[in-house]
Amino acid sequence: MFSERWSFLVVSPEIFHFLQYLHSLKKLWEPR
Repeated sequence: MFSERWSFLVVSPEIFHFLQYLHSLKKLWEPR
């Protein structure tokens, strides 16, 4: 159980950064 929690904590920031990356790409692709 503990290991699962730790792995989730480790993966969470990566998912967050990935979403940020996608968001930035979306901004680049959208012409203003």
